[in-house]
Amino acid sequence: MHYFTAKTDKIKLIQSHFQNLISHEITGYGLPQCMFAESHEWEDWMDLPLRLVFGSHTLSISWMRCGDLAIASGNYRPSRLGTSKVRWVNDGIESLSPILGMKLKSVALGYKKDEIYDDGTPSWQHLILTSDQNLSFDLYAAGDENAFKIYTEKPDIKTCICCS
Repeated sequence: MHYFTAKTDKIKLIQSHFQNLISHEITGYGLPQCMFAESHEWEDWMDLPLRLVFGSHTLSISWMRCGDLAIASGNYRPSRLGTSKVRWVNDGIESLSPILGMKLKSVALGYKKDEIYDDGTPSWQHLILTSDQNLSFDLYAAGDENAFKIYTEKPDIKTCICCS
């Protein structure tokens, strides 16, 4: 996966992957888990891409280094993880169940008021998918990991609409 830092590059990346998915439903998702050699137990591992499924089309989405964004078509898997095993848990996660069946209305890049660099430049680190029912799925950078939140009302995030 190739990561992008600049706002304009992120917008182009979002448009290239999401423009043709507007009005399509999210039919599935995958959250990464890793089994480390020491623990022998599966643990959520949000360093790896989350997967969103739109019918027969899958996108792998990942944030890195507090704001670098990567999106790839298909089921991206990292090339090397040492002795660790990786799997994606598909569906069945209660906190994400509201996004299933969500019909995509728009996709935006965003930042919160407290996510501004010292030079005054916003840190564009939120990818916000909004449904035709105004449900918002915010996939954002949490340090060097992915995180997500679902909003039933418009989130307090400054946005730049990339496609609708």
